Amino acid sequence: MTFIQTLSTYSALLPIIIGSFAIRRSRHYLFFWLFLLYGFLTDNISMLYQLSGESRIIYDVAVANQNLYACVDAIFLCLFIGLVYPEKGVMKWFYTMAVLLLLGWLFFYLIVKESWFEHRTMSAFFDTAYHMVLSILAALTLIKITSTRSPSPKSDMWLLIGVFFYNFCVFVVMALLDTIIIVDLWFWNSLFNVITMCFYALGYYVAVSTKESA
Repeated sequence: MTFIQTLSTYSALLPIIIGSFAIRRSRHYLFFWLFLLYGFLTDNISMLYQLSGESRIIYDVAVANQNLYACVDAIFLCLFIGLVYPEKGVMKWFYTMAVLLLLGWLFFYLIVKESWFEHRTMSAFFDTAYHMVLSILAALTLIKITSTRSPSPKSDMWLLIGVFFYNFCVFVVMALLDTIIIVDLWFWNSLFNVITMCFYALGYYVAVSTKESA
């Protein structure tokens, strides 16, 4: 486990700790906090496998959970973006998109993949596609908020910036998976995650500060 990977895993504690003071203010703060907690536990299961002397049982649990995380990540963030979208009446479109993402995950993870417990846990096509979709949805929502001078909380904007930043950067990197350059860029995902957690932490900090000043 390299330093940057360890830093990437435990950087999630920053928004989790700060967010724990904001979760009572709004349900979407709570939902996002639970999502971050699940992601943190997912990373730690993978680390536990290495610390356990490569236990086969822990390996199967870690791989299965990573497969499931791709589904949770895609669907949750899609619905979260819809939840903070500044206009009413659009949530049905986000529900529709979430259903399509679920069907895509079922197809590419349960039908196309040869084995649920295979070492390569990701589905290159589905993961690349959903990161692209999320980055587009987050960008459009941010544009809508800023162009219409929506009264959306600034904390929501920082959370959305984090969602856009990570998914856009990972999408760009995944587009290079079949090229030799990816060999030299493997650590960027960890770095992207650290920066993203700083955005999330800032979002929660703004939420807590606003509450205190109020």
